[in-house]
Amino acid sequence: MAWDAAGNLFFTDGGNQRVRRVDSDGIVTTVAGNGTAGYSGDGGAATNAELNSPYAVAADGRGNVFISDYWNYRVREVDTNGIITTVAGNGSYGSYSGDGGAATNAVLHNPAGVALDSAGNLFIADYFNNLVRGVGDLQTLTLTNINTNTLGGYSVVVVNAGGSVTSTVAVLNMPPYIVSPPANVTLLEGCSAVLSVTAQGPGPLSYQWSLNATNLIGATNATYALNHVSTNSAGLYAVTVNNAFGSVTSASATLNVVFISEPPASQIVTAGATVLLSVSLSSSGAFSYQWQLNGTNLPVSGLITTVAGNGTPGYSGDGGAATNAELRSAFGVTADATGNLFIVDGANQRIREVGTNGIITTVAGNGTAGYAGDGGTATNARLDLPYGVAVDAFGDLFIADTDNNRIREVTTNGVITTVAGNGGEGFSGDGGAATNAELNHAAGVAVDSAGDLFIADEYNARIREVGTNGNITTVAGTGHWGYSGDGGAATNAEFNYATGVAVDSAGNLFIADSGNNRIRRVDPNGIITTVAGNGTRGYSGDGGAATNARLTNPSGVAVDAFGDLFIADTGNDHVREVTVNGVITTVAGNGTPGYSGDGGTATNARLLAPSGAAVDAFGDLFIADSGNSRVREVMGMPLCPSTLFTYELGNAGSNNAGSYSVIISNTYGSITSTVAIVTVILSANPALSLRASGVTGGGFALTWNNLIAAPPLSYQVQYKANLTSPYWGNIGAVLSGTTPLMNFTDPVGSNVQRFYHVRLVQ
Repeated sequence: MAWDAAGNLFFTDGGNQRVRRVDSDGIVTTVAGNGTAGYSGDGGAATNAELNSPYAVAADGRGNVFISDYWNYRVREVDTNGIITTVAGNGSYGSYSGDGGAATNAVLHNPAGVALDSAGNLFIADYFNNLVRGVGDLQTLTLTNINTNTLGGYSVVVVNAGGSVTSTVAVLNMPPYIVSPPANVTLLEGCSAVLSVTAQGPGPLSYQWSLNATNLIGATNATYALNHVSTNSAGLYAVTVNNAFGSVTSASATLNVVFISEPPASQIVTAGATVLLSVSLSSSGAFSYQWQLNGTNLPVSGLITTVAGNGTPGYSGDGGAATNAELRSAFGVTADATGNLFIVDGANQRIREVGTNGIITTVAGNGTAGYAGDGGTATNARLDLPYGVAVDAFGDLFIADTDNNRIREVTTNGVITTVAGNGGEGFSGDGGAATNAELNHAAGVAVDSAGDLFIADEYNARIREVGTNGNITTVAGTGHWGYSGDGGAATNAEFNYATGVAVDSAGNLFIADSGNNRIRRVDPNGIITTVAGNGTRGYSGDGGAATNARLTNPSGVAVDAFGDLFIADTGNDHVREVTVNGVITTVAGNGTPGYSGDGGTATNARLLAPSGAAVDAFGDLFIADSGNSRVREVMGMPLCPSTLFTYELGNAGSNNAGSYSVIISNTYGSITSTVAIVTVILSANPALSLRASGVTGGGFALTWNNLIAAPPLSYQVQYKANLTSPYWGNIGAVLSGTTPLMNFTDPVGSNVQRFYHVRLVQ
C-alpha cells in the first residue's frame, strides 16, 4: 500500500491483476490493469494494460504511481494522465545485469518492492537477485540515521557507453554517541555497584567519569566501580566519551546512598506485653527486610499443619479425627469465639464442624443437593453448593447457600431457617424483608458485632446487608459489572465477581472483587476504596504498598482483631496479609500449586487454589485449601511479618527475649542494624521495692527485690542530694545477680542526706 500527497490510498489487488485506489471520499477505482494476467498496454491507458501479479506500489510527490509487476520482471509507471509505461526491466529474468545503463535494458528477477526518495529516485527490491537497485539521478547520495555501520570510505563509479571512471574516496566519520547511558542506582551504605556506559563511534574511544561535574582521577574506562560507598559517594555521575572527531557527555546517573537513620531500640517489657521494633532509613526504596533474634532469622509466617481433610475427595469421617475425614471442595472456613472450626464442604452439600478436641461432625446438610428442611434439624436439610460461612457472637451459623440463592441460619440448638433470599434468581427486594428478596449466586457471607449480615451477591455485582430488623438493602455496587467508584459512595461502584466479604470491629467492610484482582473496602461512612491489588493479574508487590501489588482472582478475605487483612489469593496459590499500615506480604504458600509443607514454615508450603481464610481469637490463621480438599492452620503467626521495616510480637515471654537486629537488602547488597535487646520481666509483680537504712560508721545500705527477667536484669543505683535537683548521679558499678534480693552500700559518711533510686539497665 502507498499514500500520495492528496491522501489517496493505492493498493495492489494481485489476484485480480490490478492496482486500485481509494480516494479521500472512500471511493474505490482501478488505476492500472484490465484483470487479465499478461504484459501489454505500454503507452496507453493503464486500465487497458495487462499486469502479471502486481506486488507492490509507490507514489511520488507529483502523483505518479509505480508498480512492481512481479511476474513480468518489470517496474511500470502510471503518470498523472493515466498512461502506463515500463521504467525498469526488460522482461527477462535470471542473473543480474544492466547496472550503469538504461533501466529498461536491465534484468530484474521478480521485483518485490518499490520506493521513492524525496528527490524522485526509484529504488527496487530485486528479490531473487538479492539486491536493491536504483533508477534516477544518483549523482547525490543521501544518508540518514548515521551510525557506525554507515561510516567508512565512499566512492562513486560513473559509467557511459565509452567506459567508466571511479572517484576518489570520501571518508565519513563522526564523533562518538551514547547507546546506553549509566543508570541511576540506590545503594545501602557500604555496598558496591558498577556504573557503565555503552558508546559507539570510530575508535579508539576514551572515557572520563565525573562526580558532580568534577573529573574523577583514574576513572577512564567504560565502567566505573562504586566500592563500599558512603554518603560522600552520593551525587550525579556522568561520563564523557571522546574520539578523534569529537566528544559526547552522557546524561547524569544519580547515586543515592541510603543509611540506617534510626536503628531498632532496646526495650524492657513485662510478660504478656506487645513488643514493636522498627528501623528507619534515610530514604525510601525497594528494600527487603529480615529480622533476626540472636542471629537467627525470624519466621515470615507461622508453622502450617492440616487440621481437617485427608486429601481424598469424598465424604467420610464424622465422629473421628478431622484429619482422617474426607472433604470435597472445602470452599470456606470460619471459627467461633471458643475455637470451633466450621468448614463449607461444598460439593458434599454440607457444613462440617471441627471441635476444639479435633473431632469432626456435620452440622448442616444431608448431602443431597436441593432446598428443604427449614424449621427442622439442620442436618436433615438440603443445601445446594454452599460456598461461604460465618458465625456470630452467639454461635449462630450463617451459610451462603449459593445455588439456592439464599442465606440460611443454623441456631445454636441446631435448627435451620432461611434469613435472606426467596430462591428466585435475580435482583429485587431492597427495603423489604430479606426473605422476600431475590439474590443471584450468594457466594459469601459475613456478620458484624451488632448482628448485621453482609452478603456477596456475586452475579448481581452487589453487596447486600440484612439488618437486625430483617430488612435487606444494597450497601455496595450498582449491579453493573466493571471496575469503578473508588473514592465515592459504595452504592455507585462496580464489581466484577464479588465473591467474599469480611467485616472488622470498626465496621469496615472488605470485599474480594475477584474478577478485578482487587480487595475493596467500604468504610463506616459508605465510601469505597481499593486496599489491595492494582488490577493486573499476577503475583508481585510483597514488602510494598498493597495497592501496588498484583493478585490473581482473590476469592476470600478475613480480618483479625488488630485490623490486619488476610486474602485467599486463589489464582496465585498463596495467602497474603495486608497490615494496618497497608504493606502486603505472603504468609502461606510458595506459589507452586500442590500439597506439601506441613510441619514447616507456611511460606514454604504448597497450596492448591485456596478459596477462603479465617482468623480465630488466638490469632491462628485457617485456610480453605479447596483444591487439596483440606483445611490448613498456620499457628504462631507474628503480629507483623518479619520481612517488613517493623516487627511486632504479642504476648511476650522468655522465649521472645534476646538480641534483635534487622538485615536490610536490595539488589546490590545488605546492611545489618545494631542490636536491640528486648528484656522481658517475668516477675508476677514487676515493681521494684527499694529500702534504705543507715550503717555503722555512716552511709546507707540499700536493698531491693531482684526482678525475674530474661535475660537477667542489671541495675544502676543513682542518687541526688535534694529533690529539686534535675539530675541523678550514678553510684558504683552496674549490678546484676540471681539472688532474690539485691544489695548496695553507699559509704557516704555521717550527717549526709541523699535520695536514691534504682534504674534498670540493658
